[in-house]
Amino acid sequence: MLLARLLVVSLLPGCFLLDEDDAAPCDVDATTAIEIVAADGNSVVRPLATGGDLSLLVAPQGGFITLIGPRIAVTSDRCQVQVSAALRDPATNVVVGLEQRPITLERVGAWAQPPSPASISDLANVALCSSPQPVVDQTFEVEVDVLDEDGQKIISATSTAVPRCAASDSYCTTSCAGYL
Repeated sequence: MLLARLLVVSLLPGCFLLDEDDAAPCDVDATTAIEIVAADGNSVVRPLATGGDLSLLVAPQGGFITLIGPRIAVTSDRCQVQVSAALRDPATNVVVGLEQRPITLERVGAWAQPPSPASISDLANVALCSSPQPVVDQTFEVEVDVLDEDGQKIISATSTAVPRCAASDSYCTTSCAGYL
């Protein structure tokens, strides 16, 4: 009995090396179809319509973020990609928010996208409202790139969107109004 317990205890450390969240890389190339998705204030992930709203959410570290990512046509049930997401001023091409991170995508119909409802780590957290430029209720270009292991762009999608605060969040409206 003691030998059996020792065997189990000696095998347990190896069990903790496996991470159930590890997913194989997504099979992506330059011909892979891509769309942009965003999480709303209820963490529901939806395709981003051209000129659509981007929810401004309170970030755990303070400030405000919007959660965006890719939706790609792949055959995997679950896979991982490295994404870079940015919001740019369409008049000046100035980047007002940027983030890069690995994310896991799950199959939904013919697409793989971040899970819904989403947690903050499921999409790129693009920090906004920290510059002198007004962000709330302004139209921006949104770009989402899927990168290879060397950080090189494989595929990209762009659209336009308008960051919006929740109707009852006057702190967001004030913080994201800019100070030009």
